Amino acid sequence: MSWIDSILSSWRLSVLINRVLKGYFHCSRGVRQGNPLFPLLFCIAEDFISRFLSRMVESSLLLPISSPRGLVAPTHLFYANDVLIFYRGTVKNLKSIMQAFDVYKGLSSQFIKWSKSSIFFGLSISHAWIGRLQYLVGMQIEHLPFSYLGVLLFRGKPTGSLLQPVVDKIISKFSKWKGKALCMVGRATLIKSVITGSFVHSVMIYKWPSLLLRLINRNLRNFLWTDLCEESKLIWVAWNRCFRPLSNDGLGLK
Repeated sequence: MSWIDSILSSWRLSVLINRVLKGYFHCSRGVRQGNPLFPLLFCIAEDFISRFLSRMVESSLLLPISSPRGLVAPTHLFYANDVLIFYRGTVKNLKSIMQAFDVYKGLSSQFIKWSKSSIFFGLSISHAWIGRLQYLVGMQIEHLPFSYLGVLLFRGKPTGSLLQPVVDKIISKFSKWKGKALCMVGRATLIKSVITGSFVHSVMIYKWPSLLLRLINRNLRNFLWTDLCEESKLIWVAWNRCFRPLSNDGLGLK
């Protein structure tokens, strides 16, 4: 605690006037930008609201959504400042949730903008009830599918029509000028970075349709050997061999 207090109270700010630094000012609150302590403090603050919501569920002040037999439905998911909460669509539940975040606001001084938040409803709720609940919280109504932490969330099994926008986003990054401006090592590096950033995370969660996987592999293979995704030519090395690590005479592709 003394270390945290010294970090928060020891730093100063100066003002740039005519390109010259003038004076130093002590700050009464907050953490300076880029301080590695900030994520830890943020997690400590969010741990409170997580425990608070769990306590409300245990006390029957909040009713969670129904779940299949033998499974426990989640009540909330936190990742940094991205929050998903799952509860039954009742007036009592919504009021309890807003009261919980009011308590959190009073203790942490972090204000929640409900107008920038979204609310989703199940299929069994009527339009009249949706309008009443939406008016109560003041959130905008959204519908599935939507993206959370870079992964598309939807109802049902993953289909080609749902995941096609992800494929289009991957292929769009291999534009014509990039292929012409890069050597083969550069193109291989671009393939690795794009796949790692835009593709592998989603594949780890969903079982993708084989048709889309073949489409992505074909475009990546063409880009590596011909500079363009649409053109193909004689390939020097088998595609399966490209997946081997560099130490085994491969390219290290995922």
